[in-house]
Amino acid sequence: MDVDLELPVEVEASPQNRFQAVLILLMTLTTLWGTVVSYLQSDASNREDLAARQGQVYAIEATGEMIRANQQAEHNFFLYTLHADLTQRASLDQDEARTQRVRGDEETASRWEASAARWREVQARLDQLAPLLSDPRYEGSFVRFYEEVNRDAYLRYEQQVAANQMADGWGRKADNYVSVITTLAVALFLFGLSLTIHNWLRYFFVLVGLLIVGFSFVWTGLIFLTPVPARPLEAMEAYVEGLIASNIGDSLSGDEAARYYAEAITHFDQAIALDPGYAAAYYQRGLARIESPEAITDFERAIALGQDDGFAYGNLGWAYYLQGRYEEALEATRRAIQLDPLPCESRFNEGLILLALDRMDEAWPAYEEAIACALQKDPSDRDALLDVAIVDLEGLLEREGEVAGAKAMITNLKEVEASLTLFGSPVFQETPAVLGPITFATGVTDDDRPINPATQFPPGTQEVFAFFDYRDVPPDSPWLTRWSLDGERYLVTTYPSWLWGEAGNTWVSLSTPGGLPPGRYTLDVFINGRLLTSGEFEVISGAEVPLVRYESAELGVAVAYPPDWQVIEEPGEEGFLAFLKPDSQTLFVLTRFSFDPALGAEEAVAQAIEARQESLQEQYGSVSLGEPGPYTLAGLPGQVITYQYLDGEEAMAGTTVVAADDAGTLYVVFLEMRSDDYEADSQILARMLESVALLAP
Repeated sequence: MDVDLELPVEVEASPQNRFQAVLILLMTLTTLWGTVVSYLQSDASNREDLAARQGQVYAIEATGEMIRANQQAEHNFFLYTLHADLTQRASLDQDEARTQRVRGDEETASRWEASAARWREVQARLDQLAPLLSDPRYEGSFVRFYEEVNRDAYLRYEQQVAANQMADGWGRKADNYVSVITTLAVALFLFGLSLTIHNWLRYFFVLVGLLIVGFSFVWTGLIFLTPVPARPLEAMEAYVEGLIASNIGDSLSGDEAARYYAEAITHFDQAIALDPGYAAAYYQRGLARIESPEAITDFERAIALGQDDGFAYGNLGWAYYLQGRYEEALEATRRAIQLDPLPCESRFNEGLILLALDRMDEAWPAYEEAIACALQKDPSDRDALLDVAIVDLEGLLEREGEVAGAKAMITNLKEVEASLTLFGSPVFQETPAVLGPITFATGVTDDDRPINPATQFPPGTQEVFAFFDYRDVPPDSPWLTRWSLDGERYLVTTYPSWLWGEAGNTWVSLSTPGGLPPGRYTLDVFINGRLLTSGEFEVISGAEVPLVRYESAELGVAVAYPPDWQVIEEPGEEGFLAFLKPDSQTLFVLTRFSFDPALGAEEAVAQAIEARQESLQEQYGSVSLGEPGPYTLAGLPGQVITYQYLDGEEAMAGTTVVAADDAGTLYVVFLEMRSDDYEADSQILARMLESVALLAP
């Protein structure tokens, strides 16, 4: 059988086959690229999940640290208040011991001293239980202690925020990778579609698919190269240091507050240098230097970095306001209200800025909304909001002079506050009462008239009386006095009814045993919630401790003394006048004796000095006595001796001055203090000694 064998013949591929082969290769490569992007997306998702879990861990730790810190703060605050109570008890017992010793009852004095020692012993044991009291870092300041014990909680919270931001960053990457995969799917669809088409459109679909693949390649590269923010631990630690310093500064005033704010700014600078994208550091730095123009830049940067909430815009508006840029302040403040309508501060600021812009027709409704907002708060927060609004309006008047509507709004806010206090409602009740101008003085006569009226009083003034006339006051009208110091509420006193008749004059007073703090005081008097009269006075500041005059008719002498010292006067032949410094063993005692004028004043003084030296040596044994020297007391010639001795384990320093007149009266002054208190108290005692004067018979 014949068999024909045919050799294989090479068949040339058609254009259609070549197109399909190339397209299949493109689809294969695109699929492989999609696999790579899927891996990147999966990795980003895993990193997002890991960062989110780490954030949850930090959140739990922050909560735990905060609970621990609050428990520790509450415990230490309880011990702190108990310590203050023990201090008062020991001080009272020590004062009683000194009183009994001055009276010559050494046995009773010893018992009181033993009681004071027991209180101090309990204090010492208590101090060991409370770092707030025993650790010198806190200087007895609860705010410093609270901030320090919350340090770890603050850091954990920042770590939580940083972990959440990192999770958000990886989440955005994962989402972007998903978008890339979606575009690759579109490219594969176009490639597949082109296989079913045999005309020129297939080339168009392939071209579009290639462009999409190329775009996805570039996009993937950009996503991969975009860094996920990872905040350095050092930046967060610097931020926490700044936050603590700023919070302590908020609790202080004057130069001490400025020192802490400067320290806070330094720490925030360090945090920003380590992480230029640290929005919270910019925000807190802006708060720490809110009165500086740079605060505006800080708040704007914080907003640009994502901290674009109502608080950031509200503080930006306030920073603009403080720089006199009222239009920009209004825009930022309204943006804050739009983002977060709950805080009332921005609403009060809106009214204030509108007044500064002379837009009173808009300012009044803004204030009405702000007051309505404040009325929704609890009484303490409500009153604080109204007080701050009053202070801000007074500050506007100081900055700009006369501002239309500002004084009327101050009166309105004060009347709202007074009506709330008297009636629980912001609406006052009409009254026909009329009150006259206020006159301030440091004394009152028997017929209720001012003694030494003035508007400025010296340092150490203990009490200021305010006098005013009145008429047409309905009986039983409720009324209220509001004292403020440097614009801030100092004391509010309510009276349920008016008891002084329809017309006449009366007075109220403000007093502090240790002397009124220096500053500008304002008194507002309200009847039925209506503000009917106001007045101002000033207590000036002074470097020296103020002294007030005390006159003893029994001894015929006058002495100037610090107003917070205890005064004891014992009448009789062996009477004395004593001034005792609180919480101390420092004392000033003056007494007098009679002697035979025939002895002569000089000899009487010499014998008294000698008797004092012998008494000290007998009582204390080892005494270091100085040589007697001349001294003039109240214009009378005399002598002075100084000495040091040990009272138990306490080193004491003292001075005795003796002077006499030719009529047979000997005046003796004893000055005593702990040696450790010499630097602090010797100048005060010297001034008291120089102030001694004899009263005219």
